[in-house]
Amino acid sequence: MRRVSGVRGVGVFAVLASVSAVLGSVVATPVVGASVVTAPVSASVVAPVVGGLGYVPLAEPCRVVDTRVAGGVLAAGGSRGFQVAGSGANFVAQGGTSGGCGIPDGVGAAEISVTVVAPVGNGYLRVGPNDGSDPAATFLAYNSGVGITNTGTVPLDATNPLDLFVKNFVGDTQVVIDVQGYYTAGTGVGYVPLAAPCRVVDTRVVGGALAAGGSRAFQVAGSGVNFVAQGGTDDGCGIPAGVTAAEVTVTAISPSGSGYLRVAPNDGSNPTATFLAYSSGIGIANTGTVTMSAAGDSKDLLVRNFVGATQLVIDVQGYFPASGGTRYQTVTPCRVVDTRNTGGVLASGVARGFQVGGTRVGFRAQGATNPVGCGVPQRTAAVEASLTAVAPVANGYARVFPAGATPPNATFLAYSTGRNITNTGTIGLSLSGLNDLNLKNFASSTQYVLDVLGYFEPPVAFPLSAEQTSAGGEHNCQLRSIGTAQCWGDNTYGQLGDGTLINKSTPVDVTGLTDAVQIAAGASHSCALLADGTTKCWGHNLFGELGNGTTTASLLPVAVTGLVGAVQIAAGRYHSCALLADGTAKCWAHNVFGELGSGTTTDSLVPVVVTALVGAVQITAGDYHSCSLLADGTEKCWGHNFRGQLGKYTPFDSLVPLVVTGVAGAIQIAAGTALSCALLADGTAKCWGYNFYGQLGDGTTTNDFVPVVVSGLAGAVQITAGDYHSCALLAGGSEKCWGYNYSGQLGEGTITNSSVPVAVLNRP
Repeated sequence: MRRVSGVRGVGVFAVLASVSAVLGSVVATPVVGASVVTAPVSASVVAPVVGGLGYVPLAEPCRVVDTRVAGGVLAAGGSRGFQVAGSGANFVAQGGTSGGCGIPDGVGAAEISVTVVAPVGNGYLRVGPNDGSDPAATFLAYNSGVGITNTGTVPLDATNPLDLFVKNFVGDTQVVIDVQGYYTAGTGVGYVPLAAPCRVVDTRVVGGALAAGGSRAFQVAGSGVNFVAQGGTDDGCGIPAGVTAAEVTVTAISPSGSGYLRVAPNDGSNPTATFLAYSSGIGIANTGTVTMSAAGDSKDLLVRNFVGATQLVIDVQGYFPASGGTRYQTVTPCRVVDTRNTGGVLASGVARGFQVGGTRVGFRAQGATNPVGCGVPQRTAAVEASLTAVAPVANGYARVFPAGATPPNATFLAYSTGRNITNTGTIGLSLSGLNDLNLKNFASSTQYVLDVLGYFEPPVAFPLSAEQTSAGGEHNCQLRSIGTAQCWGDNTYGQLGDGTLINKSTPVDVTGLTDAVQIAAGASHSCALLADGTTKCWGHNLFGELGNGTTTASLLPVAVTGLVGAVQIAAGRYHSCALLADGTAKCWAHNVFGELGSGTTTDSLVPVVVTALVGAVQITAGDYHSCSLLADGTEKCWGHNFRGQLGKYTPFDSLVPLVVTGVAGAIQIAAGTALSCALLADGTAKCWGYNFYGQLGDGTTTNDFVPVVVSGLAGAVQITAGDYHSCALLAGGSEKCWGYNYSGQLGEGTITNSSVPVAVLNRP
């Protein structure tokens, strides 16, 4: 067999220009108090705006709602429509600025800061367009007596004068809404995400705490010595001088009392809108778009502090240039990750990779509400999303960053013991079209939820005809974006699934598959995971590869017996495995070397439970061994170990999972012929096992029973292992391969083996 499946049964990157193989793990939004909000179940139903929406920053933040002034408390279960765009008497009637904030009628979305003031009881708010539908995703979670702010881009209903809808749950609270800017068709500017979040201010390093009533000006755009003098990155974050709007995360750290911050351009004006509310002793972050003065290489942002005293950190996610950038599209709020459903709690120091863009592949494996995704195109540069920490056991924080990027020191979400909290902001993604977002958790353990509210268009339109490929022994299969599948190549045992035994040199439809979300190809069989969590297989069945209780080959897909709740599948040489939503796994078919992990060497014609495997978030199958990535970033393998592919100092096979020595912080795994690999959160990789052809990539041809670092590999977002070679996809879309090259499988223009990664030619 020329390959063995990787994380999702994906082999070497036989990825067409339109193909996206995706891996997964986990995140989405909560409530507060006893329960957590139910997310929308459908992908986007919002038709994209031709040409997208451009951002127009207000000269300074402007208040449109203050229920303390007019309207009064929003009671539990109550809802209210408010006006954000246009003009008229509604603004005074809702406690806002008389005549409005100068936002034109008919805009598509607005960047707003929603603050709850003096809440009575724990609760949460949902906000959305006032179009007759109830918003399904939480925008702001609050706790009794604690004021809190969340800023984000919210769609508006252009047909309704009261264009914004707010619904309150569980508690009672006053509500304040301030506007930072708006998105509109035809005008405005696009967005440029940074390669990774970047710190511009840290008063703990330089400057000290902001006292109550104090204000301080900082530099965000341009370059110069101010950045070091304000505790930021030396010479700045590469934002062009003169930029007047940026997406920033402002964090209050160790506040000595309760208070709030206002943020505005450093142009002599006095900010009147709250950007961040904080409570004594509790660190908290808020991300949003802020307007800055066009100050060149000098201080362009003013922060004023009220009531309490606090240290301050400011991290930048991206900026809005005077021209260019990518424009915005709204989606119906949609959950792409929920670790409560799949994957489980992230412990301190654990990183996990997630998929946000693309369709179908990977979403079930990260707890998404909709297994086909949220309608965000693959290779999207950035999304507007709400990240929620649910039921944290102690104080902690999270960092989010594009897959393949060096983990930043920038915080996106700070949380405290037992309090659900949401932060909405623009999050940069990798342009790989695959696993595009990494999340790393610090200091405590918590569940995470991620809801998508919109996206910034991909710089190039990528076709979505195919989402994932998997290379089998002498055949290949691909999953199409509409949920069907195609296969081509050898069809001796019906592994193409078209009802014939005729080899095909071009792709043919797999008969009867209509709602697949992942495809996996073995030596002479193929399997598909369906959106409902069941699985179908077809082709060779001598060892029970089809999992239907027989050894009879099938030319058409047949249901795997008794397998429900699957979120990911993998196909090895003559066996297959499925990861279940509860973090356990089942495998079936060939088991001479213990590759089923059942504690025996007896083949099984139906799925059997992998012994003592819990907390798994990914699974992969090699030729005669299998591996699983655990929620804590470690890995376990089982089965054949003659070449050390289980990652243990022993040549003996294992009938049950064994912990791989020396792997920590892994976010994806792959298994090939007698070798295994792990991709780490920092974009590097380790491999172990058979190395006669240099397929471990460490510059030698010596087998290794424990993981070794792949030499010179950085910025990787996916890894896969074939028969005797391995490959990695990098964040920019390029690839590197290493190992056996007799047939040119390394793609670098020769047939010479390489023990270190070499660049695949004719790739980006």
